[in-house]
Amino acid sequence: MTKYNPVTPEVLEELKQAVGAANVKTDEETLERFKTDEETDPALMHRPEVVVWATSTEQVAAVLKLANKIAKNAPIAVRN
Repeated sequence: MTKYNPVTPEVLEELKQAVGAANVKTDEETLERFKTDEETDPALMHRPEVVVWATSTEQVAAVLKLANKIAKNAPIAVRN
């Protein structure tokens, strides 16, 4: 499995600036809930480091731009 750099406090701050602090979650309950999306095989479940709710096209663009800046090909899972 590919290893990526961890999400740093600086990245978290940039995410909060992009989408608002209320839309950036790192608590255990949220991360656990978002480790899968209908997947039943535990080997394919991966707990995220951060969950972000973007509420506009501009916020989505800002989050993706930040992800690209910090780690080329960083994994991003989209839900609606």
